[in-house]
Amino acid sequence: MKIKFKKKRLYIHLVLGLIWIGLAILRIWEEGNAGWMDYGFLLVGTLYLGHFLYDSYHQYIVIKNEIVRKNMLYGFETKMVLDEITSVQNTSGYYILKTKTKTKSLKIDLALVEVESLIRLKSFLENLKLQQDHGNC
Repeated sequence: MKIKFKKKRLYIHLVLGLIWIGLAILRIWEEGNAGWMDYGFLLVGTLYLGHFLYDSYHQYIVIKNEIVRKNMLYGFETKMVLDEITSVQNTSGYYILKTKTKTKSLKIDLALVEVESLIRLKSFLENLKLQQDHGNC
C-alpha cells in the first residue's frame, strides 16, 4: 500500500523547478553567455525537478511485505518492521510509530498526506493497534 503525497506538494516542486530553469535560460538568452549564477539556477531547477520525479514515483510511505518504509530524497529512508511496532501516537498532526526497543521511531507528517491515503493510513493503523491490543491480552 502506498501513502501518497498531496498533489499540491508535488506540483510546487515541479513549478519551482521549471521557474528556476526558466530563469537560467532567460538569463543565458539575454546575456549571450552563461555565468556561474546561471549554472546555479540550472542546478537548483534540476534538483527541484528531480525531487518532483522521485516523490511522484516513490510517494511518502510504502507498506509492503510487513515493512513500513518512509521514502525521502537523497537516500534517507526509514524502515520499520510491522511486528516490532509497539505504539502509535497521534500528536499535533503527526503519527509517531515506535518500536519495542524505543530507540527507533517513524514520524509521519499528516499535512503531507493526500486525503484518500490518509483515510487508508488511519484505518491501517487502527487495525494494527487493535491486533496488538488483542495480542497483549
